[in-house]
Amino acid sequence: MSNNQTYWFYKWPLKTRIILCVILFPIFIPVVVWPKLKISMWFKIALVFAWTMGLLIIGNLPTDEVSTTDNMVSDVMEESSKTVERERVVEIPDYSLFNTEKNDVLSKFSTDVTIKTEITENQIELVANEIKSDNTGFDRYFIVYYLDDMDVERAGWATSHFNPDLDISILGLTKEELNNLSQITTKDDFEGDIISQWKVNIPNSIITLTQDGNNYTVYQTYDDGSESSKDIQLIGDKYVYENDFGEYYKINSDGKLEHYSENGKFATYPEV
Repeated sequence: MSNNQTYWFYKWPLKTRIILCVILFPIFIPVVVWPKLKISMWFKIALVFAWTMGLLIIGNLPTDEVSTTDNMVSDVMEESSKTVERERVVEIPDYSLFNTEKNDVLSKFSTDVTIKTEITENQIELVANEIKSDNTGFDRYFIVYYLDDMDVERAGWATSHFNPDLDISILGLTKEELNNLSQITTKDDFEGDIISQWKVNIPNSIITLTQDGNNYTVYQTYDDGSESSKDIQLIGDKYVYENDFGEYYKINSDGKLEHYSENGKFATYPEV
């Protein structure tokens, strides 16, 4: 190749080559700087290629850093979301006190509490602490919780006692347990048509009344998966089964199942 040999792009005016250099920097630097140098064109091309590839490699580094930063931000946001979830304020449910007793001699406060529906252990703790703070001056606090439809003469749905430390016990069905029971007491599990179902707290179970023609059966499914059944006779508005205590069921106008004995009504079970 002669020293004065020129290529097609060297025939462009210098101004054009400078503009190309600005636009496509740094690829066209050799075109502007080396037009008359005694250097092989292939060497110039190889140098430009190496320069360009180097810039591309370097250019990828910030992208990786940005990606890493994005991942770190995502991790921080996820952890922050989990923290907010853990620290979310639990609402205090509506409740009312009855059978409240204060014993200054024994430094003991006791009360029964009515709640409308099943609540969580965290909510029980909030209620217990609120009752304690509203009734200071005692060493021990004994609190029993009843659902609206429960017989207050029987065991409560839950307890929270300060003796002196707080101890919470849920004796009846929780919402999760009720959902689990509902899944195993479906239509396919019984003979005949289901008239209705009711939940029972202590023993934790669901009562199912079925009808198959003129035959009636009551099934009681417990939270451990076991089941018992009774053949029923419908006499007037009473569902009577064989027993030694004059027991029978009635369904009241609200759809609740009432349980009677020879001494009168002793339990009411709400529908599931």
